[in-house]
Amino acid sequence: DCISKYGSPYTKSPDFVSCVQNLPDQCSPNPCDKKGTQVCQDLMGNFYCQCRAGWGGRLCDRDVNECGQRNGGCSQICSNKPGSFYCACYSGYALAPDGRTCHDVDECANGGACGEAHCKNLPGSYSCVCDEGYVFSSPDKACQDVDECAEGRCEQACVNSPGGYACHCDGRGGLKLSPDMNTCEDILPCVPFNVAKSVKSLYLGRMFSGTPVIRLRFKRLQPTRLVAEFDFRTFDPEGVLFFAGGHQDSAWIVLGLRAGRLELQLRYHGVGRVTSSGPVINHGMWQTISVEELDRNLVVKVNKDAVMKIAVAGDLFQLDRGLYHLNLTVGGIPFKERDLVQPEQSSFLDHSQERLGG
Repeated sequence: DCISKYGSPYTKSPDFVSCVQNLPDQCSPNPCDKKGTQVCQDLMGNFYCQCRAGWGGRLCDRDVNECGQRNGGCSQICSNKPGSFYCACYSGYALAPDGRTCHDVDECANGGACGEAHCKNLPGSYSCVCDEGYVFSSPDKACQDVDECAEGRCEQACVNSPGGYACHCDGRGGLKLSPDMNTCEDILPCVPFNVAKSVKSLYLGRMFSGTPVIRLRFKRLQPTRLVAEFDFRTFDPEGVLFFAGGHQDSAWIVLGLRAGRLELQLRYHGVGRVTSSGPVINHGMWQTISVEELDRNLVVKVNKDAVMKIAVAGDLFQLDRGLYHLNLTVGGIPFKERDLVQPEQSSFLDHSQERLGG
């Protein structure tokens, strides 16, 4: 209005200046929001609302969301409210005196958190731990015995006890407890040795069909290596001493004689090899023979002297359903002769003996 009456303010007309000075106070009535405004300043034809902390906008009527910028400086939870905000913590944490940082609460400092159980503090929480064979009951704050028998852990009979259990097998039915202490396996009958010849010797040639004289199956909870040692004598130039390993398509070895010398046939990951070495031993004298898995090698010894050391790409004990298995047969192989790397006569004649030493 003053400009339209008295021209541009840059001319500094005295009438224009007087007109502006006589303008009414723009802060009366106050156009600013009362809650968000600290003070209203009259600008002679305009006004300026000076906002309180947490408020914004021309009229100071818009709440500022402090949580929108770097979470308001809170380490966990930031909650906005009109004109302000506050920090909070998750369950298991407490707010530090600075009002922004959260610290873990050690629930175990309170001795009654777990009752008779062991208390283990965790970030933002805690856990009540019982000894093996017990489970924690939250309502009672006590450790209660676990009835393992109700879980069906045993193959046959089960006896529960405080903190443990025991499995039993029908011994009269020819079963014994397996190494896993839960299942049952057959009790291998003692081999009926020919006591008229020697109570300590096994005569390999009593079966001419090539069928093994003895079949053994070993089961172990932990990885195990093969170590076999025995005394042996024969006049036969060819035949199978023993087989060790899994089925014919897995890792296995066959130790035998060819032309009177030790021969080792092995198959790992589908790759077969044949190695023969050492002195002639079909002279009818007792010889101590050993085979040992050692650092990814098979070591064969005759009378404590190493005659073969062969690098192998695996282990003879094979993992199956949580247990390490190995089949061992004496005097024959558990599959057809044609599946050998190099076929040989599968059994010895009657004048071959083996003392079982380990």
